[in-house]
Amino acid sequence: MRLNHTLRQYAAEELLAILGSRPEEWVPTRDLVGTPRFHGTKTLRSRQFIGLLRASGMTEDRAYTYGPYTQIVWRTKPEATGN
Repeated sequence: MRLNHTLRQYAAEELLAILGSRPEEWVPTRDLVGTPRFHGTKTLRSRQFIGLLRASGMTEDRAYTYGPYTQIVWRTKPEATGN
């Protein structure tokens, strides 16, 4: 799905809300697929998640590789949540 400025803002807010509801754990990218606003044919691609979350400056990520596969996990930065 192509994101204009407004949709990009909505998507970032929704992703940060999901991560904010689970502040103490690392959330895999697959758990961010199919959010309430962006689901079905409007589902965001993994590259869009990565770009939106990194651009927010409020998250940190780690990548784990399993052979040819890479899994990225996310969480909000402790200073962003006030912890």
